[in-house]
Amino acid sequence: MNKAKKRRERKEAINQYVSGVGKVCYAWNNLVETLGYIFVDVTGINFEVAQAIWYSVDYSDRTQMKMLMAAIEATPKTRWEPGLPHAHRDLSWLVKKAVDLADSRNNVVHAPCVIQYKN
Repeated sequence: MNKAKKRRERKEAINQYVSGVGKVCYAWNNLVETLGYIFVDVTGINFEVAQAIWYSVDYSDRTQMKMLMAAIEATPKTRWEPGLPHAHRDLSWLVKKAVDLADSRNNVVHAPCVIQYKN
């Protein structure tokens, strides 16, 4: 295989890797932003104040999720009735799944990257 072809293949492999990691990062950031909006709704406080609280934790996703879970747990279950009787349970489930997903996200984002070629 000539050097130019190897460079093209290496560049394509790197582009695919970077694209995949980028998609994971984008999806994760979108999830955390959505959880921030849920935090606003769960707390019932002014949007700007809730967002200021949400972003006051030095962008720690896990801390933000702990804050959201605390807000969910502190909210009376009757708040969601009668229209959303399962909201408390469903929101708790969502946050727990996001916390579980955090490790997988971290593995993708922080994994070492080495591309090897066989001659």
